[in-house]
Amino acid sequence: MFFLTEPREESDSDYQGENKEAQRRILYGFTDKFSNSYVVDLYKYAPMYDKKFKENFFFNGHMNAAGYRLTADIIASYIDYIIRSSPQDFTTAGLIGTGIDFAM
Repeated sequence: MFFLTEPREESDSDYQGENKEAQRRILYGFTDKFSNSYVVDLYKYAPMYDKKFKENFFFNGHMNAAGYRLTADIIASYIDYIIRSSPQDFTTAGLIGTGIDFAM
């Protein structure tokens, strides 16, 4: 299970920044409660959504196709990093949804 944080935005008010940090703490807390769960921390590791970023990757207040593609690539890269860092946690991932219960 992967939990996803919100990215930082240059336009975030102090309240919004504090709220996003509180949400991050909650999501990291979930990983203590649920086995095999991880946080994809866009708040910490994604680029700042600043004016230049939004000029390139947003249109009319929403991400454009390039923005969604970049975000998908960031998330995929992050999940790849998590899997490569903890390969033992993903040994039986190929069996998910097959009905096969492989006890190790």
